[in-house]
Amino acid sequence: MKKLLLFSLAGFVFIVTSCVSPGKIRTTNKNNMLQIEPGMSKSEVISIMGGVETKPDEFGKLQVNPYHYEMFQVNPDDIVEVLWYYTDQVYADGIINQAELTPIVLDNDKVVAIGWKFYQDFFKLKKLPVEKRDAEPISDEATTDSSEAK
Repeated sequence: MKKLLLFSLAGFVFIVTSCVSPGKIRTTNKNNMLQIEPGMSKSEVISIMGGVETKPDEFGKLQVNPYHYEMFQVNPDDIVEVLWYYTDQVYADGIINQAELTPIVLDNDKVVAIGWKFYQDFFKLKKLPVEKRDAEPISDEATTDSSEAK
């Protein structure tokens, strides 16, 4: 009986420790984002940030990186893509919303903007629909628009 209890406890500890916390995902994404530079291709960004993969968080929900993806065809020769990465906590409700994501904008497969302000400015310039950040992160270490225009 003790062996069974010990084995069950060891299995539970393994499952809990193998899960990825939202905080770790946010921190990893913020640290990786510091390596992104203007002119990088989408494949270079994904190799740094991580491709589409799922990892269970501590609640068993799957986390996808990038969290959200958008593509806009401005004209036949101009394609704008946005990779949205989970970097901030705005509400401590366990639900990831748009305000908790940081955009990396690519124009014709090249990085042109990182961060909300530069995303909004670039989209206005291209006359594309612009998302608005509905709240600010609750963490002092949260990703803000300290990135430079790309």
